[in-house]
Amino acid sequence: MRASQVTRAAAQNSIDRFVTAAILREITGKQRYRIYCADEILHLLDAPLTPEAP
Repeated sequence: MRASQVTRAAAQNSIDRFVTAAILREITGKQRYRIYCADEILHLLDAPLTPEAP
């Protein structure tokens, strides 16, 4: 059992579902030690907290 109590297969299945739903995007192009990016979440974090004045 891992510290997260989730099997590697279950974690990869969830990641694959997020990739299919375009929530995550794999950015390394590798088969191992892949890194994923959640573009929409990063975009929201970069957005101002209050609307900008016109």
